[in-house]
Amino acid sequence: MKNILYKWQESIIKKYIYCTKGKSYTYAYSYWPYIKYRINSNSSADILFKNRLLVKSQPFTNLHSELHIEKCYILGSGPSIKKQDLSCLRDKPVITLNGSITAAKQYNLKPILHCIIDATFICNKFSILQNNLPPQVPLGLSPSVLKALVWYVPELLKNHPVYLLLNPLEIFPYPSKTVKELNTDYFITNDNKNSAFSIFPQAGLFDGGTVMSIAIQLSYYMGFKKTFLLGLDISNANQPRFYEKQGQQLKCGLLDDYENKILPFMTLTASIFNKTGRLIYNCSPVSKLPYSIIPYAEFPVLGSEKNV
Repeated sequence: MKNILYKWQESIIKKYIYCTKGKSYTYAYSYWPYIKYRINSNSSADILFKNRLLVKSQPFTNLHSELHIEKCYILGSGPSIKKQDLSCLRDKPVITLNGSITAAKQYNLKPILHCIIDATFICNKFSILQNNLPPQVPLGLSPSVLKALVWYVPELLKNHPVYLLLNPLEIFPYPSKTVKELNTDYFITNDNKNSAFSIFPQAGLFDGGTVMSIAIQLSYYMGFKKTFLLGLDISNANQPRFYEKQGQQLKCGLLDDYENKILPFMTLTASIFNKTGRLIYNCSPVSKLPYSIIPYAEFPVLGSEKNV
Protein backbone atom coordinates (compact mmCIF):
# COMPACT_ATOMS: atom_id res chain seq x y z
CA MET A 1 0.00 0.00 0.00
CA LYS A 2 2.81 2.41 0.84
CA ASN A 3 4.41 1.91 -2.57
CA ILE A 4 1.08 2.43 -4.31
CA LEU A 5 0.51 5.75 -2.51
CA TYR A 6 4.07 6.82 -3.28
CA LYS A 7 3.72 6.18 -7.02
CA TRP A 8 0.22 7.68 -7.12
CA GLN A 9 1.56 10.85 -5.54
CA GLU A 10 4.40 11.07 -8.05
CA SER A 11 2.04 10.55 -10.95
CA ILE A 12 -0.10 13.49 -9.86
CA ILE A 13 2.93 15.75 -9.38
CA LYS A 14 4.30 14.78 -12.80
CA LYS A 15 1.02 15.73 -14.50
CA TYR A 16 0.89 18.99 -12.55
CA ILE A 17 4.43 19.99 -13.56
CA TYR A 18 3.76 19.06 -17.17
CA CYS A 19 0.58 21.15 -17.30
CA THR A 20 1.97 24.18 -15.47
CA LYS A 21 5.62 24.29 -16.59
CA GLY A 22 5.99 21.98 -19.56
CA LYS A 23 7.71 18.73 -20.47
CA SER A 24 11.26 20.02 -19.90
CA TYR A 25 10.54 20.35 -16.17
CA THR A 26 8.90 16.98 -15.53
CA TYR A 27 12.19 15.35 -14.44
CA ALA A 28 11.57 16.86 -10.98
CA TYR A 29 8.41 14.89 -10.25
CA SER A 30 10.30 12.32 -8.19
CA TYR A 31 11.22 14.79 -5.46
CA TRP A 32 9.59 18.20 -5.98
CA PRO A 33 7.96 19.97 -4.10
CA TYR A 34 8.92 17.94 -1.02
CA ILE A 35 12.70 18.09 -1.41
CA LYS A 36 14.37 21.42 -2.10
CA TYR A 37 17.98 22.46 -1.62
CA ARG A 38 20.07 25.59 -1.27
CA ILE A 39 23.70 25.33 -2.36
CA ASN A 40 26.09 27.15 -0.02
CA SER A 41 29.31 28.91 -0.99
CA ASN A 42 31.46 25.99 0.25
CA SER A 43 29.46 23.52 -1.93
CA SER A 44 27.55 22.11 1.02
CA ALA A 45 23.78 22.34 0.75
CA ASP A 46 20.84 22.91 3.04
CA ILE A 47 18.41 20.16 2.05
CA LEU A 48 14.80 20.91 2.93
CA PHE A 49 11.82 18.62 3.28
CA LYS A 50 8.51 20.49 3.18
CA ASN A 51 10.51 23.71 3.57
CA ARG A 52 12.12 22.56 6.83
CA LEU A 53 15.78 21.68 7.15
CA LEU A 54 16.18 17.94 6.71
CA VAL A 55 19.95 17.64 6.58
CA LYS A 56 22.98 19.71 5.63
CA SER A 57 25.00 17.96 2.95
CA GLN A 58 28.77 17.78 3.11
CA PRO A 59 31.06 19.80 0.81
CA PHE A 60 32.71 17.55 -1.75
CA THR A 61 36.13 18.78 -0.68
CA ASN A 62 35.72 16.53 2.37
CA LEU A 63 36.16 13.53 0.09
CA HIS A 64 39.77 14.43 -0.56
CA SER A 65 40.79 12.82 2.74
CA GLU A 66 41.66 9.60 0.85
CA LEU A 67 44.11 11.25 -1.57
CA HIS A 68 47.13 9.56 0.00
CA ILE A 69 45.80 6.13 -1.02
CA GLU A 70 46.50 4.95 -4.56
CA LYS A 71 43.67 2.51 -5.30
CA CYS A 72 39.88 2.69 -5.11
CA TYR A 73 37.44 -0.18 -5.60
CA ILE A 74 33.87 0.43 -6.78
CA LEU A 75 31.56 -2.43 -5.90
CA GLY A 76 28.59 -2.97 -8.19
CA SER A 77 25.88 -5.58 -7.97
CA GLY A 78 26.50 -7.94 -10.88
CA PRO A 79 26.07 -11.70 -10.34
CA SER A 80 29.81 -12.22 -10.90
CA ILE A 81 30.43 -10.87 -7.39
CA LYS A 82 29.24 -14.23 -6.05
CA LYS A 83 32.42 -15.83 -7.38
CA GLN A 84 34.80 -13.24 -5.95
CA ASP A 85 36.26 -13.18 -2.47
CA LEU A 86 35.95 -9.60 -1.24
CA SER A 87 37.68 -10.18 2.08
CA CYS A 88 40.89 -8.67 0.66
CA LEU A 89 39.06 -5.31 0.50
CA ARG A 90 38.65 -5.13 4.27
CA ASP A 91 41.16 -2.31 4.70
CA LYS A 92 40.85 -0.78 1.22
CA PRO A 93 38.92 2.30 0.02
CA VAL A 94 35.64 0.90 -1.32
CA ILE A 95 32.67 2.75 -2.79
CA THR A 96 29.52 0.63 -2.60
CA LEU A 97 26.41 1.06 -4.75
CA ASN A 98 22.79 0.24 -3.97
CA GLY A 99 22.53 -3.33 -2.66
CA SER A 100 26.23 -4.06 -2.81
CA ILE A 101 26.28 -2.66 0.73
CA THR A 102 25.40 -6.22 1.80
CA ALA A 103 29.06 -7.07 1.21
CA ALA A 104 30.01 -4.57 3.92
CA LYS A 105 28.38 -6.71 6.56
CA GLN A 106 29.45 -10.03 5.05
CA TYR A 107 33.12 -9.09 4.68
CA ASN A 108 33.39 -6.46 7.41
CA LEU A 109 34.08 -3.62 4.96
CA LYS A 110 33.86 0.07 5.85
CA PRO A 111 32.99 1.90 2.62
CA ILE A 112 34.32 5.41 2.17
CA LEU A 113 31.02 6.20 0.40
CA HIS A 114 27.74 4.50 -0.44
CA CYS A 115 25.90 5.85 -3.51
CA ILE A 116 22.24 5.59 -4.50
CA ILE A 117 20.62 7.64 -7.25
CA ASP A 118 17.51 5.56 -8.04
CA ALA A 119 14.62 5.94 -5.58
CA THR A 120 13.21 2.60 -6.79
CA PHE A 121 15.89 0.85 -4.77
CA ILE A 122 14.71 2.56 -1.57
CA CYS A 123 11.04 1.90 -2.31
CA ASN A 124 11.60 -1.83 -2.77
CA LYS A 125 14.81 -2.72 -0.91
CA PHE A 126 15.15 -0.24 1.97
CA SER A 127 15.53 -3.10 4.46
CA ILE A 128 18.91 -3.85 2.85
CA LEU A 129 20.17 -0.50 4.08
CA GLN A 130 18.62 -0.98 7.50
CA ASN A 131 20.31 -4.34 7.96
CA ASN A 132 23.70 -3.79 6.32
CA LEU A 133 24.77 -0.13 6.37
CA PRO A 134 27.63 0.34 8.88
CA PRO A 135 27.41 3.36 11.21
CA GLN A 136 28.70 6.70 9.96
CA VAL A 137 29.31 5.56 6.38
CA PRO A 138 28.88 8.65 4.15
CA LEU A 139 25.94 8.53 1.74
CA GLY A 140 25.87 9.98 -1.79
CA LEU A 141 22.18 10.54 -2.54
CA SER A 142 20.11 12.10 -5.30
CA PRO A 143 17.12 14.34 -4.41
CA SER A 144 14.66 11.58 -5.34
CA VAL A 145 16.44 9.12 -3.04
CA LEU A 146 16.35 11.65 -0.20
CA LYS A 147 12.59 11.93 -0.60
CA ALA A 148 12.21 8.14 -0.61
CA LEU A 149 14.34 7.80 2.52
CA VAL A 150 12.14 10.28 4.37
CA TRP A 151 9.12 8.25 3.28
CA TYR A 152 10.49 4.81 4.17
CA VAL A 153 13.49 4.99 6.53
CA PRO A 154 14.06 8.57 7.78
CA GLU A 155 16.22 7.39 10.68
CA LEU A 156 19.06 6.57 8.26
CA LEU A 157 19.65 10.27 7.62
CA LYS A 158 20.44 10.96 11.26
CA ASN A 159 23.73 9.08 11.61
CA HIS A 160 25.36 9.36 8.19
CA PRO A 161 27.08 12.28 6.45
CA VAL A 162 25.26 13.09 3.20
CA TYR A 163 26.63 14.23 -0.16
CA LEU A 164 24.06 15.64 -2.58
CA LEU A 165 24.31 14.02 -6.02
CA LEU A 166 22.76 16.29 -8.66
CA ASN A 167 22.21 15.52 -12.33
CA PRO A 168 23.68 18.54 -14.20
CA LEU A 169 21.11 18.15 -16.97
CA GLU A 170 18.27 18.38 -14.48
CA ILE A 171 18.69 21.23 -11.99
CA PHE A 172 15.33 22.43 -10.71
CA PRO A 173 13.80 25.06 -11.12
CA TYR A 174 15.46 25.25 -14.56
CA PRO A 175 14.35 23.31 -17.64
CA SER A 176 16.32 20.21 -18.58
CA LYS A 177 19.54 20.77 -20.52
CA THR A 178 21.48 18.93 -23.19
CA VAL A 179 25.14 17.89 -22.99
CA LYS A 180 26.00 20.75 -25.36
CA GLU A 181 24.85 23.25 -22.73
CA LEU A 182 27.15 21.99 -19.95
CA ASN A 183 29.87 24.30 -18.67
CA THR A 184 33.16 23.02 -20.09
CA ASP A 185 35.00 24.37 -17.05
CA TYR A 186 33.32 21.62 -15.03
CA PHE A 187 32.57 18.88 -17.57
CA ILE A 188 34.48 17.05 -20.27
CA THR A 189 32.20 16.03 -23.12
CA ASN A 190 32.70 13.58 -25.97
CA ASP A 191 32.74 14.55 -29.64
CA ASN A 192 29.18 13.34 -30.21
CA LYS A 193 27.90 15.47 -27.31
CA ASN A 194 25.91 12.54 -25.95
CA SER A 195 27.99 11.96 -22.82
CA ALA A 196 29.94 13.93 -20.25
CA PHE A 197 32.29 13.46 -17.33
CA SER A 198 32.26 15.73 -14.28
CA ILE A 199 35.57 17.00 -12.93
CA PHE A 200 33.78 19.23 -10.43
CA PRO A 201 31.00 17.34 -8.60
CA GLN A 202 29.78 20.56 -7.02
CA ALA A 203 28.31 21.32 -10.47
CA GLY A 204 26.73 17.87 -10.73
CA LEU A 205 27.62 14.32 -11.73
CA PHE A 206 26.68 13.01 -15.15
CA ASP A 207 24.39 9.99 -15.26
CA GLY A 208 26.13 7.53 -17.56
CA GLY A 209 23.33 4.97 -17.40
CA THR A 210 24.41 3.35 -14.13
CA VAL A 211 25.14 4.48 -10.60
CA MET A 212 28.67 3.18 -11.15
CA SER A 213 29.21 6.12 -13.52
CA ILE A 214 28.58 8.47 -10.58
CA ALA A 215 31.09 6.62 -8.41
CA ILE A 216 33.72 6.66 -11.17
CA GLN A 217 33.51 10.45 -11.40
CA LEU A 218 33.83 10.73 -7.63
CA SER A 219 36.81 8.36 -7.55
CA TYR A 220 38.48 10.53 -10.19
CA TYR A 221 37.70 13.70 -8.20
CA MET A 222 39.16 12.15 -5.05
CA GLY A 223 42.44 11.68 -6.88
CA PHE A 224 42.87 7.89 -6.88
CA LYS A 225 45.46 6.77 -9.40
CA LYS A 226 43.85 3.37 -9.98
CA THR A 227 40.13 2.57 -9.98
CA PHE A 228 38.84 -1.00 -10.07
CA LEU A 229 35.25 -1.78 -11.09
CA LEU A 230 33.69 -4.92 -9.65
CA GLY A 231 30.31 -6.35 -10.60
CA LEU A 232 30.02 -4.38 -13.86
CA ASP A 233 28.56 -7.34 -15.70
CA ILE A 234 25.73 -5.82 -17.82
CA SER A 235 25.48 -8.84 -20.12
CA ASN A 236 23.63 -10.87 -17.45
CA ALA A 237 21.47 -7.97 -16.23
CA ASN A 238 18.37 -10.15 -16.55
CA GLN A 239 19.71 -12.40 -13.78
CA PRO A 240 19.36 -11.64 -10.05
CA ARG A 241 21.96 -9.27 -8.64
CA PHE A 242 24.44 -10.97 -6.35
CA TYR A 243 22.37 -10.03 -3.27
CA GLU A 244 18.99 -11.00 -4.78
CA LYS A 245 17.13 -14.28 -5.06
CA GLN A 246 15.57 -15.67 -8.21
CA GLY A 247 12.10 -14.20 -8.71
CA GLN A 248 12.69 -11.33 -6.27
CA GLN A 249 14.93 -9.10 -8.38
CA LEU A 250 14.13 -5.53 -9.33
CA LYS A 251 13.84 -4.70 -13.01
CA CYS A 252 17.21 -3.68 -14.44
CA GLY A 253 17.62 -1.13 -17.23
CA LEU A 254 21.33 -1.65 -17.92
CA LEU A 255 20.81 -3.45 -21.22
CA ASP A 256 18.33 -0.80 -22.37
CA ASP A 257 20.79 1.98 -21.54
CA TYR A 258 23.94 0.26 -22.77
CA GLU A 259 24.24 1.68 -26.30
CA ASN A 260 23.01 5.21 -25.65
CA LYS A 261 24.42 5.88 -22.17
CA ILE A 262 26.81 3.30 -20.72
CA LEU A 263 29.02 2.68 -23.75
CA PRO A 264 29.53 6.40 -24.58
CA PHE A 265 30.25 7.24 -20.94
CA MET A 266 32.75 4.42 -20.44
CA THR A 267 34.50 5.26 -23.71
CA LEU A 268 34.85 8.88 -22.60
CA THR A 269 35.99 7.74 -19.15
CA ALA A 270 38.76 5.57 -20.62
CA SER A 271 39.99 8.50 -22.71
CA ILE A 272 40.07 10.85 -19.70
CA PHE A 273 41.89 8.37 -17.49
CA ASN A 274 44.45 7.65 -20.20
CA LYS A 275 45.13 11.33 -20.88
CA THR A 276 45.66 12.09 -17.19
CA GLY A 277 47.90 9.10 -16.50
CA ARG A 278 45.38 7.29 -14.34
CA LEU A 279 44.29 3.67 -14.66
CA ILE A 280 40.84 2.13 -14.59
CA TYR A 281 40.10 -1.60 -14.75
CA ASN A 282 37.01 -3.75 -15.18
CA CYS A 283 37.27 -6.73 -12.84
CA SER A 284 34.12 -8.45 -14.06
CA PRO A 285 34.90 -11.65 -16.01
CA VAL A 286 31.56 -11.60 -17.86
CA SER A 287 31.10 -7.96 -18.80
CA LYS A 288 29.31 -6.77 -21.93
CA LEU A 289 31.60 -3.73 -21.91
CA PRO A 290 34.56 -4.51 -24.24
CA TYR A 291 37.88 -4.86 -22.48
CA SER A 292 39.35 -2.82 -25.31
CA ILE A 293 37.62 0.15 -23.70
CA ILE A 294 38.05 -0.55 -19.98
CA PRO A 295 40.81 -3.20 -19.70
CA TYR A 296 40.24 -6.34 -17.68
CA ALA A 297 42.07 -7.00 -14.41
CA GLU A 298 41.60 -10.33 -12.70
CA PHE A 299 40.27 -9.97 -9.20
CA PRO A 300 41.23 -12.95 -7.02
CA VAL A 301 38.56 -15.51 -6.27
CA LEU A 302 40.72 -16.60 -3.35
CA GLY A 303 43.87 -15.21 -1.84
CA SER A 304 45.40 -11.78 -1.67
CA GLU A 305 45.06 -9.02 -4.22
CA LYS A 306 47.55 -8.93 -7.09
CA ASN A 307 49.65 -5.84 -7.62
CA VAL A 308 47.87 -4.51 -10.70
